[in-house]
Amino acid sequence: MRRCIACFAISLALSVHAVGQAGPCSGDWTGSWTLDVEKSTFGPILVPGVPPNLTVVAQTVKIDCADGKIRLSGETTVTLSGQAVTSKDDLSLALDGTATDIGPARLAFRLVGAFEFEIVSNLKLKDKEYEEVSRFAFSQDGKLLSETKTQTERAGASDGGEMGNGRPTKSSTSVLIFAR
Repeated sequence: MRRCIACFAISLALSVHAVGQAGPCSGDWTGSWTLDVEKSTFGPILVPGVPPNLTVVAQTVKIDCADGKIRLSGETTVTLSGQAVTSKDDLSLALDGTATDIGPARLAFRLVGAFEFEIVSNLKLKDKEYEEVSRFAFSQDGKLLSETKTQTERAGASDGGEMGNGRPTKSSTSVLIFAR
């Protein structure tokens, strides 16, 4: 369970997700992207178990599309109390909006337009729910990618109903800037 929560937190906080239409992804989206830490802004990560002193120092992401799925793979380096820790991620998501469950987390995408989409991530732990909406915008020249992450912590729905029905208690926003 702890590994699932850590994977969810790292992927929510640090991963880049991309999606295309029902057909192949745009060539402007696929390829390798590198985080520009200096141009990015990082809000606090709301998911429990993520140390408050976690600092992102580097990230690379490779985006590929095939067979109705988008594959995101890459490497993220963070510092925790002054020590560098590198993790590798490899995730595939359906391009048709079908949710993907990873441990206790559920991820799905929404296509917004030709150059924008959102990935919605949900996690329910005990009496709290966590949602992240990551909006990705690609520049028209295909050289830049910005990801705006909005995390919301909610008190769990008292009726045990659908996720997202609880009262918001905290929120956080990060803006990550990537270049080829």
